[in-house]
Amino acid sequence: MTHENELSDREIEIIRLVATGASNKEIAHALTISPNTVKVHLRNIFGKLGVLSRTEATMTAIRMGLVDSPGSVNLSENRNEVLSTDDINWQVHPQDILPPVASRKNLLLIIGFGVIILILAGFLLNRFLSITNEPGGGITVAELEELSSKRWTTIQNLPDAISNMGFVRYENKFLIFGGVSENSISDKLLIYDLDNDAWTEGAKLPTALKDIQVAILGERIYLPGGIDDKNEVKSGLLIYNPRSNKWEEGGELPIPVSAYALVPYEGKIYLFGGFDGKKYLDGIYIFDPGINEWALYGSMETNRAYFSAVVLGGQIHLIGGKNESGVLVDHRVYYPQRELLGEEAWEDAADLPEARYGMNSIVLADMIYTAGGKNSNEEFLPVIQYLPPRDSWLEVETAPNEIGDSPAVLPYETRLYILGGLNSEGYSTQSLVYQAVYTILVPVIQKD
Repeated sequence: MTHENELSDREIEIIRLVATGASNKEIAHALTISPNTVKVHLRNIFGKLGVLSRTEATMTAIRMGLVDSPGSVNLSENRNEVLSTDDINWQVHPQDILPPVASRKNLLLIIGFGVIILILAGFLLNRFLSITNEPGGGITVAELEELSSKRWTTIQNLPDAISNMGFVRYENKFLIFGGVSENSISDKLLIYDLDNDAWTEGAKLPTALKDIQVAILGERIYLPGGIDDKNEVKSGLLIYNPRSNKWEEGGELPIPVSAYALVPYEGKIYLFGGFDGKKYLDGIYIFDPGINEWALYGSMETNRAYFSAVVLGGQIHLIGGKNESGVLVDHRVYYPQRELLGEEAWEDAADLPEARYGMNSIVLADMIYTAGGKNSNEEFLPVIQYLPPRDSWLEVETAPNEIGDSPAVLPYETRLYILGGLNSEGYSTQSLVYQAVYTILVPVIQKD
């Protein structure tokens, strides 16, 4: 029997088909199941792997050895066996080597196709340059500015003005948990339907909470700790089932904690740092849903709270925050497996453009977007973007309104959603949308 956070045989079949680029309909046809069943399996796979897209799921499955990377040799007869790179015997067997004649033919074909592609690329580039240089041709500066200005739009505002809430995307809905407003700490669960641009309410939290984050694994949403309406830091774990709209209690944390960073990773939940009401924390705790228990896993090099963490490329990025020494500018990358092996688990990445805390971060199109938060002068900061290949941060187009402190930040398809927060005008209901990825189609005009 498979462990709760491992992929079942059927899920492994599906992720292997996903890795080939097959659509849900094609997967359903191949496995003789319905497309809706495929969607349910994919949702479970995403939850167990702690990912949000088919691409992330494929890359994680490759790292876990469940899927062969392009061009790789299948080294295990048991396809369900997970191998680490250290366990693989990188041997080339005679039967894996093409005969010399076949290799030369394939090489010539590859070279031939490469030359054709280069010729076509040169032709298209030449046509593009000639069009943009013609009077009235191509995209003007004014058109580009107009396009850029349209990258920011809005959706239906939040029903309540709040910040410091938990948030997650589940299917085509955004779920907003608790938070704090002008007069009170909230026990509400607000649900936004992306298809209908409308807000509704789910089952209230058993306890009103702020300074929280949530993580989704499979079809359960986990909410640890937080600060309640009596200003007490909690150590409990609330678990929400979005299908039944019901709450239950999970394994209690060893310590009370709030203002932590939380991520799902390979079937478990990782909680970093936070604040216990008296001091800033440096602990790393993991929750195993299979045994319903928390365990101390390691420690951060710097204690911190009010920071953000995201999973990107099998690594966990920890960004900014603050502690008793002040606001932090650093950006560190954590490798959980190295911690397990007793190796150095931390690496440096590019520092933030300036020290920041009270922000939230998400991954979209293999890039990190960080929104909200303040610097050491309590000034609100713009949305920034981290580019992993360049190890650098960029500021994106300025938002039409001030974002403020501790908003909900959520990805969906090619867009970034920023909801609520505390800005210079107070707690906000605003719901901003940023088009992070878009395509410009440039027509090629054929002259007579």
